[in-house]
Amino acid sequence: MSLAALRAPEGQGDVLAVPAWSEAGLAVEANQRLFRDSAAQLLDVSLSDARRLALAEAEQLAREFLAEQGLDATGVNSAGLIVTGHQPELFHPGVWVKNFAACSLAQQHGLVSLNLIVDNDTARSAAVRVPTRVEGKWRVVEVPCDAPAPAQPWEEREVLDEELFRRFAEEVASLTADWPAQPVVGELWKLVRHGPRLGERLAMGRHRLERKWGCSNLELPLSQLCSSAAFARFVLAILLELPRFWACHNEELARFRKLRRVRSNGRPVPDLGRDGEWLEAPFWVWRGGAKARGKLYARQKGDALHLRAGVEPMGSLRLGRAGPQLIDEFQDLAAQGWKVRTRALTTTLFARLCLADLFIHGIGGAIYDQVTDGIMNSFFRIRPPQFLTLSATLRLPLSQCNRRAAEGHLLALRGKLRDLRYKPEKWLSPSSDPVVLKALDEKRQLLGQNPQEPGEKRERWRGLQALNEFLSGRLADERRTLERQLQMAEASLAECAMLQSREFAFCLHEESALRGLMRKVS
Repeated sequence: MSLAALRAPEGQGDVLAVPAWSEAGLAVEANQRLFRDSAAQLLDVSLSDARRLALAEAEQLAREFLAEQGLDATGVNSAGLIVTGHQPELFHPGVWVKNFAACSLAQQHGLVSLNLIVDNDTARSAAVRVPTRVEGKWRVVEVPCDAPAPAQPWEEREVLDEELFRRFAEEVASLTADWPAQPVVGELWKLVRHGPRLGERLAMGRHRLERKWGCSNLELPLSQLCSSAAFARFVLAILLELPRFWACHNEELARFRKLRRVRSNGRPVPDLGRDGEWLEAPFWVWRGGAKARGKLYARQKGDALHLRAGVEPMGSLRLGRAGPQLIDEFQDLAAQGWKVRTRALTTTLFARLCLADLFIHGIGGAIYDQVTDGIMNSFFRIRPPQFLTLSATLRLPLSQCNRRAAEGHLLALRGKLRDLRYKPEKWLSPSSDPVVLKALDEKRQLLGQNPQEPGEKRERWRGLQALNEFLSGRLADERRTLERQLQMAEASLAECAMLQSREFAFCLHEESALRGLMRKVS
């Protein structure tokens, strides 16, 4: 299947895998050969050595992170990684399926599975959408697990209202009490541990539930991975050749937009900008504790590479120094309070280039990573490794409506209403009213005419409009009936579409349905 044709699966419990699930092992082996044979360099070492060092660091950081959570990471080795990741939110089951697939593939191929908690992305909401009946009708209610807060990176987002957080599962349970199946949110909330950050609580509650169900991945916040020497090496490889990267990045975006006929300059991501001699780099930067991310800019002048966060100076790196010394200088920025983090493209660029034997994408990430593939080719001069695109559809057991039939019924009603206006003769009962008969005869005559002159065409159109208005006026009762039916059909379809959405959080689904879906990739 072409990436351009990727669509979420329609059927309940269906899984989308590109390439086919049976071919994922071949993709792992092909990627391992690609990296083993590559002559590419990353700053001061070969790509092969850079990956080996990155793997060791990532696994060590993940062990330490899990130990802080009171969890072990037994059975870990450095044979290689199957990697996936997502923001630490309560996402839908089609996203969650990637974690179980990563674990299964890793076990099949003697590797280790790693889920990256993408906590450098912005936390915009602490609420979950819950369908519930209000006065006999289905409505979606926003149920918060914390008080509202300004948009900020997940790694900075702390829990503000402990009581609201504690009551979240109870609130959801009260709204879903009449559902035919019990959501898993109650079990999930028993596994959540207290900690200052909202995203970390949600992510590790989800992780503990996965462990109960036999899925044991390594977990690592991206914020901690960005503290590694491997990440510093990756950033420096880009910054030291930023003019070339800047050109490659924007050229690949232009190629993607042209190929997919995208008109917006903000999709899939904005171009990298410039401010005189300063070039925008593909990273976020901010000081610890800040609520807003800034863009990283760099300028090479003399024997120094100057950096700034937006318009605020950050410092400089001395050029011409050995790789380890440059890495130390870059990591000193963190000691000064600066946080340098990946953006959308560089998150998967780093994970695929430096960490993963196979990266597992969702549909959205798979589409925009065509740009990443181009950057790998043009900037890093390496053939892009394959990735697996995986998604699934699981709907809540709240409606058995046939959405396509409902859409067809709605189109038929709209067609009838159009006919009442433009073809009222189709719906008029046989009539002996001479006025009606005369109007019908005049319309037949006008329809049989084929005027050529503009004035004659306008006159014919006006005549038909007047006759249609007169004849449809005889169908006022039928119109009112159809309009009521249309209103009911629109409300029914809206309810059907809402209840059959695949986007509801995984914690609203019942355990047996979730585990059944996960078994399909396990």
